[in-house]
Amino acid sequence: MKIERAQTLSYNYASGTEFCIRSYEGVAQNNRLRAKLTWTKGDVNADASVDVLDAQQTLNYIMGTQNGNFNYPAADTYQGGGINVQDVVATINIFIGSNDNADLKSLMAAQRRWTESLGEDASTANVLSVEDGALWIDASDQVAALDITLAGVKANDVKLAMSKQRYQLVTHNTANGVRVVIISTTGDIISGRTKLLRLAKPARVDQAMAADIDAQPVGVAFEGQTTDIDAVTADAVSREDVYTIDGRKLNGVAREGVYIVNGKKKAINRHQLK
Repeated sequence: MKIERAQTLSYNYASGTEFCIRSYEGVAQNNRLRAKLTWTKGDVNADASVDVLDAQQTLNYIMGTQNGNFNYPAADTYQGGGINVQDVVATINIFIGSNDNADLKSLMAAQRRWTESLGEDASTANVLSVEDGALWIDASDQVAALDITLAGVKANDVKLAMSKQRYQLVTHNTANGVRVVIISTTGDIISGRTKLLRLAKPARVDQAMAADIDAQPVGVAFEGQTTDIDAVTADAVSREDVYTIDGRKLNGVAREGVYIVNGKKKAINRHQLK
């Protein structure tokens, strides 16, 4: 198998398959190296982790819109011999997990990795908030899938607020709340202000990750997150020293986004601009 630089690959080899790798150029030209291909079930995009990106990549494969790496045997998580929506749900069930502490640590590590790779503005382009008994998103990007951990509620306290014909909700109770994954099985995207879930009890967002339609990470901000981004009202901000992320001083806030208020990053969504 000849592999060019920066080439995306489709894998159809069982984990544990051995290869002989040969260099075709450079100082190592014609040298050979024996290697073994191993992967984790569910690691569809071959990035050494199983997360919401893999679920979206599997869905894209089904719909014929997949780009980038695709590990076919890893995507067959339902083990039905083909790739279909059952594999999407089975992949979600892998990373949504049964070990709460390990799952939370994995999610937090992945979120930090995504945030660092996206850059400051992109990492806060989409804002989650709990308001009026519901979980909302103000999405500047086109969001295709979400992985959210909520505290204070359990699976039977959350209901999908979007079309059940277009979106799938998968839940897993954790020690302090519930982890939910929202994904469109019809290729729809979430943009603008959208009600995601109806909540039977008060809740807060503990962690969140999101993917776009190309199964690439997009940033999510929420009140109280560990990246030190707080949600506040625009009226409160108007009485403080406010700067844009690039350092320009403002007289107040007229649009949603992330601002520096008294030296601290704060997120404002559309609903708060009253």
